[in-house]
Amino acid sequence: MNQKQQLPTTFTWVLLVVLASGLIIQGMAAAQSDDAKAKPAAKQSTTKVRGRLPAFYGRVVSGEQREKIYKIQQGYAAEIAELTKKLAELRERQGNEIKAVLTPEQVVKIEDLAVKAKAKRAKAKAACSAK
Repeated sequence: MNQKQQLPTTFTWVLLVVLASGLIIQGMAAAQSDDAKAKPAAKQSTTKVRGRLPAFYGRVVSGEQREKIYKIQQGYAAEIAELTKKLAELRERQGNEIKAVLTPEQVVKIEDLAVKAKAKRAKAKAACSAK
């Protein structure tokens, strides 16, 4: 593969990581809101906001900065989740349109190649685990 073919793949992985982080943050925010509802009002003021710091931030930020970062992440969590859902829908539509271009024989061939590739990855993973 040349570099131009690798760039979309790299971009896709980076995008997936960012979006997955957003889902994690959203899940944390939802869990926190459930916890906040279950706890008395007096304890809510002492509840710490939790999240996940970006790479290497944990080594340099203060506790106050950490809390501010977590609150910022929570502020974006719902929007990121919405965009993640929309992105999944767009990818599905795109895939369906692309698949519609193929002949039935080509679809069968591609599905067969995908099954074989999955089996090959599983075999390689098993071999690595055995070492």
